[in-house]
Amino acid sequence: METRVVEDTNDYLRKNKFLLEFREFFIAMKCLGWLPWGSTIRRVDGQPRLVAPTWAKIYCLSSLSFVSVTNAMLMVQAAKAVLKMPEHVQFFGFLYVATSTFTNFIPLLTFSQRGPRRWFMFEMYEMQKELERCSLTGGLERINFRGHNRLALAYCLLASVTFLLVRGVVGVPDLWRALGSFNEGIVIYWLVFSALFMKKLSSVILDEYTLLLELGESGKGTEHLIQGVLTYRKLWLQLLAKVRFAGNVISMCVGTSLIVNFGRAIFAFFYILRTPNPQMLSATVPMFLISASVVTVLCQFSHGVKQKIFDDVMKAIEVTKMMRIPKAEKIATIRYFSRISKISPPITFNFYLDCDRKLLSMMIVAVIANSIILVQMNVSSEAIETEDFKLVGKLLSAHLDSWFYQLIPKMFTK
Repeated sequence: METRVVEDTNDYLRKNKFLLEFREFFIAMKCLGWLPWGSTIRRVDGQPRLVAPTWAKIYCLSSLSFVSVTNAMLMVQAAKAVLKMPEHVQFFGFLYVATSTFTNFIPLLTFSQRGPRRWFMFEMYEMQKELERCSLTGGLERINFRGHNRLALAYCLLASVTFLLVRGVVGVPDLWRALGSFNEGIVIYWLVFSALFMKKLSSVILDEYTLLLELGESGKGTEHLIQGVLTYRKLWLQLLAKVRFAGNVISMCVGTSLIVNFGRAIFAFFYILRTPNPQMLSATVPMFLISASVVTVLCQFSHGVKQKIFDDVMKAIEVTKMMRIPKAEKIATIRYFSRISKISPPITFNFYLDCDRKLLSMMIVAVIANSIILVQMNVSSEAIETEDFKLVGKLLSAHLDSWFYQLIPKMFTK
């Protein structure tokens, strides 16, 4: 199979607006081994492929292997420690182990979805080039999220440091939980950024489409105006496809985050109902609010893309009505926009689940219902107190720190 380098393919890496705006997070992901460094574009049988140097592949695979193996070993040891705890705190112990384990497997899940991610980036760049070719004002230059991205990355780091120092003593469980928190923050913002980027892209398309009115009034040829209308019709249809495909790129990672926060929310709400004393509420209410906020943010931003495109398409219909184009072409365009406004899709996760307000409503109902059921099933069980939270942390730290410090000498002696 012949492989050849295409002259202009590296523009995909240098000029791709999506990659440039999300650059800080991509650098962080490369440092953690989620993505390889030094990638280039090659054509294999006419198909573009992202190719990384051998050393970058080795670094990426070594990092992911180390993180995955270490995470699995920590999970086993932490589960052993939880089994030795008093029965009434084991539920919290297992929740701690499950959330830390799932969030630290996120890099591996991201690597497993490199194919959909690569094609999503390619197609976004092709759409960008199409928009640049027909742009009248260079509206893409107005898209700028770099300041927001840096603030979001700083927030992820701050949250990780907070989890690391929350007990005042840094141990293996604290590092485990802090790294999982950072992974989760990257994935959550990835979806949020994708939603914001596509909303801004929809605004740019609408603004450029509106400028076609001036093109018609300036006396330019009708054929040129009709060609512009057809181009923007195509761009909106491409954007709808990207919205539906955006969730597939990180479906496993976001799905993991939703499951983790769903479990945390049930646990917190259960103990809010079960032990509503001030000390317990000071611990469980913040946990519930954080978990509920993550789910709300994911669903709200995903729904916002669908609503934004619907609103912009409806505005495009009003613009079309004012255009000086043949009546047949005008009616066909209005009908076209009416059809795509009705099929404006939400962000979906491999078509198994739509991330929108319906999902948020379903999760709220599920959290309340399951919490009430758990309260009824545990009426006679011993209640958990604030000191029990500290006990779980101390026992886990003692066991994992002891295991880790015993493991290091064994690795070097062998």
